[in-house]
Amino acid sequence: MEAVGSPKRLAITPPVTSKISVDIDQTNGYVRLTLPMGKGGLARLAVSLFLLCWLGGWAVGWISTFRQLTSGGKAPQPFLIFWLAGWTIGGAFAFWYLWRLLRPTIPEISVFAKPKLIYDTGVQPLPISLGYRAGRDQWRKIFEKRRRIEFTSAEAATLTLRDTSESNRLTLDHATDRIDVGRGLTEVEREWLFRLVKQEYKI
Repeated sequence: MEAVGSPKRLAITPPVTSKISVDIDQTNGYVRLTLPMGKGGLARLAVSLFLLCWLGGWAVGWISTFRQLTSGGKAPQPFLIFWLAGWTIGGAFAFWYLWRLLRPTIPEISVFAKPKLIYDTGVQPLPISLGYRAGRDQWRKIFEKRRRIEFTSAEAATLTLRDTSESNRLTLDHATDRIDVGRGLTEVEREWLFRLVKQEYKI
């Protein structure tokens, strides 16, 4: 194991103006990179405000219908029961979506625990995508969970930098999953991270 503060470790310098943080874990001497998160943007706040207002109306409608069904007067109407069930599911999803929008964010962390590469996905701000291409990917991000993944040396060798129509994409394969790394980074930062991991793991 290399000593803390060795010249090789101090040579790891992120790009100029980058917010990537490089430090040494004091318990094991491993290099640890903290990767900045993406920005939620004003659209995230606007959608959150809309959902708060919508949920206010949802609560009024739910309470009114529930009272009507439990008032003890007429026999419960099948349509109202069906409507209340759907309204409840819709409200539960709206609450969950609002929580994902306002949930505290946590940055990604990569640890060079050679021969393994440890990666913590953190909690990214939920992006708001209004385009028709969002589709399945947007739904996946709504229910995305924080994960801590240990890549083997063979899996670390699957590191790939891909060009997309919008920007580049840095990925690692873990079992049958393809993991996006550095989602909040700029293109230059992803290119720097790609070269750094290839150098450190001799890929």
